[in-house]
Amino acid sequence: MGDAPVVTRTYVVKPANGLHLRPWSRFVKLAHQYKCRIEVVKESARSDGRSMLALLTLAAKCGDEISIEADGDDAEEAVTALIAMLEAYEDSDESA
Repeated sequence: MGDAPVVTRTYVVKPANGLHLRPWSRFVKLAHQYKCRIEVVKESARSDGRSMLALLTLAAKCGDEISIEADGDDAEEAVTALIAMLEAYEDSDESA
């Protein structure tokens, strides 16, 4: 990790189907727009926020708490955007 502080935010999975291929695909696409290192943590499992396969292995179900951690120059912006994307997804018709 660099000199910049690690930015961490938690998110409670709200879609009834949990986080599966469609929301993680959007997450990965958005994560690639940032230069910082991004990881998603569920319990003791850590996954690269740019790896679809790694994120799918988290098996994040409705009610699970995940943390998004980023460190680097644009970490704050990245975490804010990723949380907003997850919240927008949970409000969309696709999450039902």
